[in-house]
Amino acid sequence: MTRVIAHRGLIDGPDKKLENTVEQIELALQKGYDVEFDVRSDRLNNFYLGHDSPEHCVSYDWISNLEYRFPGTEVWVHCKTVETLIKVSQLNRGTIEKNQMKYDFHFFYHDKDDVALTNTTASWIYPGKEPNIYDFVTSKEGTIVVLPELRMEVSEFKDHYNENFLRSLLKKKEDTQQYVASGYKSDLEVPRSVTTPYGICTDYARLLRKALN
Repeated sequence: MTRVIAHRGLIDGPDKKLENTVEQIELALQKGYDVEFDVRSDRLNNFYLGHDSPEHCVSYDWISNLEYRFPGTEVWVHCKTVETLIKVSQLNRGTIEKNQMKYDFHFFYHDKDDVALTNTTASWIYPGKEPNIYDFVTSKEGTIVVLPELRMEVSEFKDHYNENFLRSLLKKKEDTQQYVASGYKSDLEVPRSVTTPYGICTDYARLLRKALN
């Protein structure tokens, strides 16, 4: 089942006042959505939520404990700078070595790359780009599709994506099987999520969940 990821914690459309706030992120997790949010760091190892600038100070412990506080959800941390990626990676590696546990959450960095690889080997597709078959079969963890940040009336969302983007994404099974069977990558281990995206990230998480059910 494709996971629904609340972009910047949003579930009912774009909202600059709510996005990337502790309250909104935790609300989305409480409702059972996965979440993606933007994180920045400073030279003192402080972390901040915020897309264009550091806005809301949070601790690393807050970030790393979200999946434990909200069982069944997955957290996707978008590191907005390379420096933030390095700091998060160092702290995460230290936690793993000390407690011998798996990764606490997913994290990644990208600028304008078509595809970014997360720490858990998921492929995070650039917003609005439809992944090709190769994106699906080369990602061990799965492929995350990010829907364009479109402003639309709530009533328009389901029809728009049922007829266009979602329909094309969720019906790649036949093409993917033919690709693998062709032997182009004969030694390729086909991942569990080869036929559909592992997750879809959107501001309209509530409506996406309904559209997928």
